[in-house]
Amino acid sequence: MAIMGRHLFAAAALSFIAAVPQTPPAESPGIPEARASFDAGRAADRAGDKAKAIGLFRKAIDLDPRYVEAHDAFMNATESAAYAYDSAKRSGDEVAQKKATAELKTLYEGWAKAHPDMAVYEWALAKLAGKDWTSAEQHLTRATAISPAFARPYQDLSLIAELRGDNVRRIEYLERAADLNPTDASYFFYYASAMKSVDAAVSVRLLQEVATKFPGTERGAQGLYWAAYETQDIAAKLAIYERLKSEFPPEKFSWSESGMSDLFDVLAGVAPDKAAGLAADMLRRISAKSEQKSWTDLAEYAAALGESAALVAKGDGKAAIQRLDSVKPARPRSGRPAIFRRRTTRLRRLSRRRRPKRSSPRSPRPGALPARRLPRSRPISGACARPRRSRPLRSRCRIIPTERTSRSRTTAAGSCSSISGIPRAARAAASFRHFSGCSTSTRTAGSRSCR
Repeated sequence: MAIMGRHLFAAAALSFIAAVPQTPPAESPGIPEARASFDAGRAADRAGDKAKAIGLFRKAIDLDPRYVEAHDAFMNATESAAYAYDSAKRSGDEVAQKKATAELKTLYEGWAKAHPDMAVYEWALAKLAGKDWTSAEQHLTRATAISPAFARPYQDLSLIAELRGDNVRRIEYLERAADLNPTDASYFFYYASAMKSVDAAVSVRLLQEVATKFPGTERGAQGLYWAAYETQDIAAKLAIYERLKSEFPPEKFSWSESGMSDLFDVLAGVAPDKAAGLAADMLRRISAKSEQKSWTDLAEYAAALGESAALVAKGDGKAAIQRLDSVKPARPRSGRPAIFRRRTTRLRRLSRRRRPKRSSPRSPRPGALPARRLPRSRPISGACARPRRSRPLRSRCRIIPTERTSRSRTTAAGSCSSISGIPRAARAAASFRHFSGCSTSTRTAGSRSCR
């Protein structure tokens, strides 16, 4: 009887839950019809047909009003079409863009008034607020009040907190967004990246967890890339790079491919033979001609390092220098890698003949001042030094949620807006966005998609 009573109670509880109306989620991934229209709009946008793209994005919104990606694409395409950037003049129609933004505000304000239970409209109005951070924050706060489980407003609130210098609230917002949407790798990646400002060791650990929680994704590869980049210990750095190579094949993940070039730099300094093996392996994996050329140069450089080390062991430093000088620089933009320059300098010092010491110092001329040793010149460092450009040399841009920009550039897979109108200090405060920027997809003929 007791067992039967428990079963009856469980059945009654389930029927009660089913009878209670469930609140729809604030964000929708898009019903199939809406996704089809959205994909067609993206294709039209890539082809340069802005008018057709805007119509298809609007259709996707009508089919699924909670489809946030469609709202984002609709607003960006509308403003971009109004701006009509002219590459020859390097400018566009800012007046027309402002008018388009005002019309979008009117449209979304009407939708928000007609549907006060839908947080997506308040989120969209925050994006249209421009540089009015206070107004944007108010709209985002309303969005979280309407739907506390809506993750996007918290991510955008974190950017506003960062621009205001409130790092504590920034971390709290990002952690909240990652908790609300645990299936989206981007939220957890942003949180892991931002933790660097609080605890670098924790940030490295969380970046590796991105790959653990989201295997087989570009975000997972991106997390391991930056975890290795931020790790100072050589052994730990090599271990992370090896995991990146094994779990995320470089021929499939662009962040892994970029990590392999950094792995080569590390191996060239500690184990030139392993660097040569890595270059040979990458030549077998990579099919793009431009990348094959780069790895061919790196393979020649690794071979030169090994041969020069053997010549130094034999005592022939001059021949070692000549062998290194015969190698074509692997990175023409910044000259030879730093490892190459250090090794060449060391070899020159080893091969330089010491002059015999004089048996007696030369007597000074009558009336001459005593000799004074001049200080050695030091290399430029600190604020005056030109930092070496780090890899990957890829476009990393992110559309600021609450910043409507006056310029946008179109890539092969979409459009990315650049930050404009924000003070220099604010741009510096938002420097962590270089981590997340354009999320790269699986390489297909070099395509990229800005998310």
